[in-house]
Amino acid sequence: MSRFRTDVANTPVQVMDLIARADHANLAVLLDTYHLVTEVRDYAAAARAAEGRLWGLHACENDRGAPGGGLVPWDALFDELARQRFDGYIGFETYNTSLGDFARRRGLFQDVCPDGRAFLRDAVAFVRRRLPARPDRLTV
Repeated sequence: MSRFRTDVANTPVQVMDLIARADHANLAVLLDTYHLVTEVRDYAAAARAAEGRLWGLHACENDRGAPGGGLVPWDALFDELARQRFDGYIGFETYNTSLGDFARRRGLFQDVCPDGRAFLRDAVAFVRRRLPARPDRLTV
C-alpha cells in the first residue's frame, strides 16, 4: 500500500521484513502496480525483493486504467517475473465512476473504465503478450 493509505509497510522490502518477523509459512506478497508508483523507482527490484513469497500481482496503470500506455515500467517488471517463473495470481483493478460514488470517495474523478469488458479484454491481451507462458490461464 502507498503511504497515502498506511504507514505499516509501503515497499516490498518492508513487507518482506514484516513477513520475516511474523515467521509464518502462509504469509505472501501481492504487488500492486498502482501503489508501487508512489513507493518504488525500480519495479524489477521490487519484484525481486518479494521473490519466494510473491503470490500475486494487481496489474493496472498509474491512473488505475488498463495496463499499458501509462507510467508503469511493464517490460522491466515482466522480465523479472519471467526470470522468477512467476505463476501466481494476476488481477486487474480499476473503478468505473459511473457506478455510484465509490470511485469518487476514493479520489478518482475520471472514468478510466467506462467499459468493464473492454478493460478486461485489453488488460488480458496486454499481459498475454508479455507473459507468454500464461496464455491458457488468462481468460475473459
